[in-house]
Amino acid sequence: MEGSKSLEDELNAFYGTVEPEDQVILLSDMFGGSVNSMMYLFLNRPNTMLVTGVNLALVIGLIVGKDSLTRESVEELIGQSREAIRIVELEEDGGIAEGDDLF
Repeated sequence: MEGSKSLEDELNAFYGTVEPEDQVILLSDMFGGSVNSMMYLFLNRPNTMLVTGVNLALVIGLIVGKDSLTRESVEELIGQSREAIRIVELEEDGGIAEGDDLF
């Protein structure tokens, strides 16, 4: 695609707007994938963390979380997002299985 920027170009442009004291959390879908591998090259930037294998629960947790997230708080959010991944099954009566609150 002519005129389209590469991920590396986009990240370089983004980091041009980041102040040294700003916290950056890069998110990628799959460890070892091309996006993850490119983002890995930016881990030498100040206050940058890379999280891979993300799901929507983690993204929401990061957005509504504290202004400044520590490694420990991000690890806690990752654990909570893992717990959000499950198979939802119906009971014999058509209801939700016990302990699986839908909302």
